[in-house]
Amino acid sequence: MRRLFCLGLGMLLFAAVGEGAWKKAYFGATPPGSWARYADRVTGENASSMTSTSTRLADDGGRPRVEVLTEFGNAQYPPSTTVYTLSKTFDLTHDLIDLGKGVVAVGSAYGGAMTALPDATVQVMRKGLPEYGPVVSFREAQKIDGRSCDHYAYVIRRQTPQQETETGELWLSDVVPFGLVRQRSTTTNAQGKAVQTYERKLASFGSKQATAETPAVAAAAPAPSKAGAHTLKEAFDQGLIGITAEVDASVNNGEKVRLHIESKDEAGFTLNVPKGATSLHVGIPLGDFMFDVATSQTFPLTGDKPAEIIVKQTGRKRALEGAFKISVYEGTPLFSGSATVGFVK
Repeated sequence: MRRLFCLGLGMLLFAAVGEGAWKKAYFGATPPGSWARYADRVTGENASSMTSTSTRLADDGGRPRVEVLTEFGNAQYPPSTTVYTLSKTFDLTHDLIDLGKGVVAVGSAYGGAMTALPDATVQVMRKGLPEYGPVVSFREAQKIDGRSCDHYAYVIRRQTPQQETETGELWLSDVVPFGLVRQRSTTTNAQGKAVQTYERKLASFGSKQATAETPAVAAAAPAPSKAGAHTLKEAFDQGLIGITAEVDASVNNGEKVRLHIESKDEAGFTLNVPKGATSLHVGIPLGDFMFDVATSQTFPLTGDKPAEIIVKQTGRKRALEGAFKISVYEGTPLFSGSATVGFVK
């Protein structure tokens, strides 16, 4: 994972370089319930790909809360969820991208229930989060990915034993939740050698009803009941399962795909995979994952007993090679992985 977002692993000190002024308040389009989903890619050291969904939750007694859900491209890592509670005086409209300076409490879940982090850890996290506002320099108004944006450049020097420097760019819009449309950066070591690059792209955004006020670090809400039986599509659409799909490279046009299907907790239910066609809406970049099954199959699915099935991928747009992970979180489809997606001729 990108260094600047590896929270709680150690204190990072930053030296600012830049003019330090936003042209406008970019984060006013982020009311409770709004969300933005990003595709992130790191190359070089700690290379990885992931999807991140930022959601503004309902305020906690007047204190804004932001949830960040990260799903890693490497399917061996479970999803990571962090909930930041900000002070009542934090200027969210102007400073949301620099939320570190407003954090007063943090809840974290990594493949399990949400737990409160100790105050000492929260303080380390606050100092480890980058602050862009004081270091940015405005470049120009620009269209990026079809959106009108303001383009900024920045330089952050991290006072670590490696003396690394991050040189980056931000494209911001005041009409999308969380303001950020694209970011890219290169990190160099003390010798000026590039050791890591990072790119974040806005994939989708929207709004949903914010959850009722709850303490920021309360335990996660109970999962939906899984008793009974569900078809594969029902279980997927309801967020009851996660699927890792691996395309068989020996078969043309990605027709043969192995699915590894896991329940999201220990409670069990019966999974029915019906004969014939199934279509799962999985979002960018694939859209719909469509496949056929020759014979119906039934699996007793529990947290420690996944199911394996081979399907025939159909449709013109397919995952042609590689592997990917798909799931649904609060009605939003999530797609991550290194699959090559294209059209069958």
